[in-house]
Amino acid sequence: MILNQNYARFLVLHREIIRLEEVAALLSWDQATYMPKGAAANRAEHLSVLSAHIHRIRIESTYAGLVNEVSVATDLTDEEQTQVRLAKRDLDKAVKLPTRLVEALARAASLGKEAWLAARKENQWSLFQENLRELIALQKEVGTCLGFPKDPYTALLDEYEPGLTQAHLNGLFGPLRERLATLVRKLTKRPLTVRQDIFNHEFPESAQLALCTFMSAEMGLPEERTRLDKSAHPFCTSFSLNDVRRTVRFRQNNPFSGLFAVMHENGHALYEMGFDLRLDGTPAGSAVSLGIHESQSRLWENMIGRTLAFFETYHAILSDIFGSVMTGYSPAKLYALAAEVKPSLIRVEADEVTYNLHILLRYDLEQRLFNGSLTVEDLPEAWNNEMESLFGICPTKVTEGALQDIHWCLGSFGYFPTYTLGNLYAAQFRWAIERELGSFSDMIRDRRFSEIRGWLNRNVHCFGRLKSADQVVKDATGEGLNPDYFFKYLEEKYTTLYGV
Repeated sequence: MILNQNYARFLVLHREIIRLEEVAALLSWDQATYMPKGAAANRAEHLSVLSAHIHRIRIESTYAGLVNEVSVATDLTDEEQTQVRLAKRDLDKAVKLPTRLVEALARAASLGKEAWLAARKENQWSLFQENLRELIALQKEVGTCLGFPKDPYTALLDEYEPGLTQAHLNGLFGPLRERLATLVRKLTKRPLTVRQDIFNHEFPESAQLALCTFMSAEMGLPEERTRLDKSAHPFCTSFSLNDVRRTVRFRQNNPFSGLFAVMHENGHALYEMGFDLRLDGTPAGSAVSLGIHESQSRLWENMIGRTLAFFETYHAILSDIFGSVMTGYSPAKLYALAAEVKPSLIRVEADEVTYNLHILLRYDLEQRLFNGSLTVEDLPEAWNNEMESLFGICPTKVTEGALQDIHWCLGSFGYFPTYTLGNLYAAQFRWAIERELGSFSDMIRDRRFSEIRGWLNRNVHCFGRLKSADQVVKDATGEGLNPDYFFKYLEEKYTTLYGV
């Protein structure tokens, strides 16, 4: 029972803000899936007006006054104090941003998405570069408004991973780069001999969709609370605990691309559905950080999906769905195909060892875009040079390079590093799950996904933002973030696969 009436009024107003943000998310989902192309300008106006309205509600006197008043109240429970502290943190950032900047960002992101789609269709960078230049300028202004005029990129990192700075990331990513490079050199000295002719076959979209639908049910996604649609880039978004949407794209000659993308987005969806019901519509009723969010998707995609146990368990299902082409491959061969370490142009299809190098590439380029040492015009060439340096390969199309990801057209600078943080968190969670529940491989073979899902819900999902990311990891695993768990996982998996 809520005793402080100002706190009760604050929750009512905050819930209104959350519901309006959910409407904005629904409009964005529609734009990515079913909206007519001719409606792009109108949708940009819808989103900019709605974003400005939400911002005004948040910073105007009624809501802001209630937040400031209850922030000094002495009769709140510990959880209520946490809720108010979260709202105060968000408010303190919001009041620094002019409404016209919030409105401009929403419009630029909506139009940027359409420009990105057009540029991808024509394989032409020039169709997107002006939109990207505007988005970077607007986000630099955000950084300045938030108190980081000389380091706006840190302000953007904090948006996705609270408390994260460039200095901290550089300290983490430097040794990570060296350890990954060493492992890549070790494995590529003895490459796998894997038949690749499976990719010469066509896998009907209907069959791939059937597989993704089956695996979603296996993972425990309730059909009545989610749906799966197609989009140019896979993503997951939610409008409530009971309405979580996922999207996928299929490649005609690759039966695994869509499958692993859906397992990835399903991991996000389970997190979004897993917040405690009492947190719905409150400041704590969302993800604590994007790093924790990505840990859920990467765990399901890689530590469950890209395993020998997975292919042993579902080989018969794959054969039923795809027919004789799949029966010609043993579970061990399919696993080798899915886990093989090799240079790849596309991040979302990269193996677990080289994946983080894709993130480091994007992180380096984002830093250069924001410190002024790289121009938008030169970005595709810089991308290609980095790919050549890191992987020894170079994109022949800009859609395989600087246009491949959706993040920049949405203004989501600072997001990419959370994928690597997610990989590190995921390995540590996996270790803790095995310590408590036993062999991961045995649980996969027995299809005991409810046990894995239950552990994640109890130890990660249910808290929303009530705990910090660091506290979630410490409470779930017994210590703070430790990259050693990730490298131990990689070394055990790949030295066995490669026999080195």
